[in-house]
Amino acid sequence: MSAILALIGRLDVEDVILRFDVDFDVPMRQDGALRLLRLAGESGHGGRNDIRATARRVGAHWCEIVHADVTYKLFTGLQLIKASRDDARLLHDLHLRGELPADDPFAAYAAARWFDGEGRIRYRLGSFTSARISFGTAVGIARRAGLWWAVPDLRSNRERARFEEQGQPMRDGGEAAASGGFVTELEALLREIEELAHPHGVDVVAPPTPGTPARHREFLRGYSNVLHNLAIALREAGRPEESLAVTSRSLAISEGLADVYRVAQSRTNQALCDPENA
Repeated sequence: MSAILALIGRLDVEDVILRFDVDFDVPMRQDGALRLLRLAGESGHGGRNDIRATARRVGAHWCEIVHADVTYKLFTGLQLIKASRDDARLLHDLHLRGELPADDPFAAYAAARWFDGEGRIRYRLGSFTSARISFGTAVGIARRAGLWWAVPDLRSNRERARFEEQGQPMRDGGEAAASGGFVTELEALLREIEELAHPHGVDVVAPPTPGTPARHREFLRGYSNVLHNLAIALREAGRPEESLAVTSRSLAISEGLADVYRVAQSRTNQALCDPENA
């Protein structure tokens, strides 16, 4: 038992949380990271006078919420949101008052990702307005805290929720027209993200490798998500050849990240665009 406790004591919980999106947010990798966080007891309850401890709890809950989303355990996701909401809102309030550590992004990152996780569960349940609000909160935290590497994924999720929120009535009998409008919006978002990549030295052309810095890989994963959404919108707008071209860009990033979940999504879109070769 003492050996186990010593091992847990050496675990860098914050590093696991900071790398969860890019290194563990794949169904076959989530369980290992979650087991480590559970052994460390980071999803439990505790006092909120310690900002770092609160941020670790919020981050650990975000990881659990992501797992609930990917495995479609939506009731579990709602329970996790309820259990950690007060901690997350405290971090958000501290962030708005400028009371989070300015020289360390961890607490702001945990807060931004928690609201993103809440949005994912709301989105999955079809509550697109609630999802858009949660995603918007996540984007706001990330921008104010300078979390540039998380912005592409958060922006992608917010825009998708906003499209679903505003476009449902329009798509009844007019799916192609609605998707065409979303194409224009996503193309603008893609250009914005590409502009954000340059000052931080992120290469959006060459596929990432295991040696690519973690923040760059997280940025690229979000960029790939925008590409994937654009590819789907192009297909739904009746532009399959353009969709295939965009999918190939998203697929190259996902393969470079060994992200089998996103690879499967891209392969599915390729099959839908080209049924004869599916």
